[in-house]
Amino acid sequence: MKGTEPLQISDAELPEKANLGEDTAAAGSTSAAGDAVQQRQLECQDSEEKPMPMGGVTPMLFPLVSVVSIEMEAANELLVSWGHRIGPCLRPDFGSWAHALLIEQQPVAVATTHTLVRERVGGGLSQLTRENAVELSRLCATPGSSYCRPLLRLWREAIFPRIPLASGALRWAISYQDAALHSGNLYRFDGWQRAGFGSSGRDQRSGRRGRARWIWVWPRLNELPEAKMTNDPAAAPKERGGCHAR
Repeated sequence: MKGTEPLQISDAELPEKANLGEDTAAAGSTSAAGDAVQQRQLECQDSEEKPMPMGGVTPMLFPLVSVVSIEMEAANELLVSWGHRIGPCLRPDFGSWAHALLIEQQPVAVATTHTLVRERVGGGLSQLTRENAVELSRLCATPGSSYCRPLLRLWREAIFPRIPLASGALRWAISYQDAALHSGNLYRFDGWQRAGFGSSGRDQRSGRRGRARWIWVWPRLNELPEAKMTNDPAAAPKERGGCHAR
């Protein structure tokens, strides 16, 4: 039965003594006909196959919270707008992905992912290469917020496993933490392993000295012990508003 089409009932479906043309049987016949109509409607409704959308959950046209792919140019604009300390990620594009966390369709955090700059990761992690690892190159949120935390969790749970690395052998993700600016708690509380330490090297364009960086790895490298701090952990700087982790 479709839409608003009237339901057709034959005389055979009505009670035997019902005669809709006689006044003496009008009341009883109307009641019996109504019951038959309702019964047929229920039967037709039960017979219609209605697929349940999204496993029984009806999607919202404009969801309250969502994660979307965005252009790298848009991601860099957000990094600049939110005052990321390192700034936009301007690397040769051998493979890059950018995602934004939206609240009511407005971006509140951004994450960028790149293939490795060098063929292998330094800091004693030479087993991590361009063939099996990618770098979470930027993670930033609106100033004064803590949206980096949920986006980092969504990145490693939903985005990282779906990155189409050319080799098809993606196993690990790395991210560098500035040893002077951040404590690393953002990664530690998300389950990453602090597996190495290194320097970014001197900037060839500006001549600035390289930054000392801790190297965090996901998933954990079980054969390696947790890298130790070279100074008192209590003296490490705390994460501030905006959680500009990279």
